[in-house]
Amino acid sequence: MNKKNIIIVSVLSIALGAGFWTVFQQRNKKENSLKTTQTIVKPKLTVQVENPIQKTLKETINVSGNVIAWQESSIGSELSGLRIQNIFVDVGSVVKKDTLLAQLNDDSIQAEILQAKAALLEAKANLKQAQENAQKARNLENSNALSEQQKTQFLTTEQVNLAKLESAKANLKLLEIKLSKTQIKSPVNGIVSIKNASLGSLSSTSEMFKIISEEKLQWQPQIASDYLLQINKNMPIKIRLQQKTLDLKINEISPYVNSQTRQGTLLINISKEEHKNRIKPGMFLSGLLEFKESPQLLINSKAVVLKDAFNYVFVVKSDNRVEQRKVVLGDVYGNSTAIKSGLKIDEKAVVTGATFLNDGDLISIQDVLENNK
Repeated sequence: MNKKNIIIVSVLSIALGAGFWTVFQQRNKKENSLKTTQTIVKPKLTVQVENPIQKTLKETINVSGNVIAWQESSIGSELSGLRIQNIFVDVGSVVKKDTLLAQLNDDSIQAEILQAKAALLEAKANLKQAQENAQKARNLENSNALSEQQKTQFLTTEQVNLAKLESAKANLKLLEIKLSKTQIKSPVNGIVSIKNASLGSLSSTSEMFKIISEEKLQWQPQIASDYLLQINKNMPIKIRLQQKTLDLKINEISPYVNSQTRQGTLLINISKEEHKNRIKPGMFLSGLLEFKESPQLLINSKAVVLKDAFNYVFVVKSDNRVEQRKVVLGDVYGNSTAIKSGLKIDEKAVVTGATFLNDGDLISIQDVLENNK
């Protein structure tokens, strides 16, 4: 094969290769185009929508919190260093005012009392003798039988012994009071909640017992700070007790808001006549706070979708696409939820199928539901 033929064959080979490459590229472009078209196309989702309605209703808020004892008594001994001889109660014991909780060893105080009584008897005897001598001095006042110095001495001795008698009486009285303090008693009616005393240990002025009174309790429910400006003293509030409710009123509103939880505290006092031993300190109770009637915008609760800790509804736009709208919820009324903000009364929201939607999706409306709440 000559040089000319070789050149012609090479040119033809290059041309054929370029042709095949062009066809291959066009085919790939077509396939990729088809794949891209298949990825973008998303079928319409058939949904049901609903218009919100407005009704005048009472708004209610669920609240919860702990119950504490209105009165807690921390009891220690006024006498430290005496051995505990007896303990008569345990944690959970029901006590009345002046119930004996513990007895301290009083041997040393009893010995002091015996000495004080003996000193008192001696003081009485000395005073009697001094009074007799002083009376003689008075009777001989106008005679020369006694010198002025002797008369003065008898009268002074009488006064000194009178003072000693009063001192002996006072000392005995103090020791008797001290003896009474070896008996540790409850100052109130209530329940023993803490016992830090044991037989044989030494008494202390620090807390040995704690008594919580059930005569009056206080419920302290927490509430979001947004509502605090709407709440007043004496506003009615209900406590749920199994299948019953207890109607109470707000006594005070704490002036402080927790900076972490953004919640305030309501203070509700509960008398024994009201709780009738159905409520105990330490219980965690739920209740209901009712506000005055006000216009509420209601939507079917199925329309509300929770995403990333926020509540949304999907609002239908004029082009049948949906807008994912953040909403602030109010109370729940049957199958409907009050919307405080984020939705208008003339807008339609997706009810059935809302959980499958994303912002901007195209929809097909199957039916427009009626909110019968």
